Amino acid sequence: MTDAAKPKPDLVVWLIAGLGLIWNLIGIFQFIVREFGDKAQNIAAGMTPDQAEFYLHLPIWMKFAFGIGVIGGSIGCLLLVLGRKFALPVLWAALVAYISLYLADIAYGVFEVLGSKQVTIMTMVLGIAIGLQAYAVWLGRRGRLS
Repeated sequence: MTDAAKPKPDLVVWLIAGLGLIWNLIGIFQFIVREFGDKAQNIAAGMTPDQAEFYLHLPIWMKFAFGIGVIGGSIGCLLLVLGRKFALPVLWAALVAYISLYLADIAYGVFEVLGSKQVTIMTMVLGIAIGLQAYAVWLGRRGRLS
């Protein structure tokens, strides 16, 4: 489909992808604070001293998963706004990163240490990532992405 024949993103696409982008940009801010901060900054962000110490010693790959999730989610949403089909693999990468992070939070005891707030946040993150990926697949199947 040529650029002239490709339908322009409608208000719903802009709204869903735009809200997804805002959500993921907030995630990037959280990523920077959590992953590049020290114990004192994590305490200032609401963790107890024990929680902050625990968080600082999680495996490095979990930090990469967090980064891939929020950066990939942001780029994927921007690509959706632009109507690009490359949003699909980028959002898949973000979703796989979030699934890995969720499972790691279970395996490494993050949910136990950080409590129900962490469970709620990660469940929302995973749910939104699934929703954005499903929406991108739906747009792709309808020829809305080029």
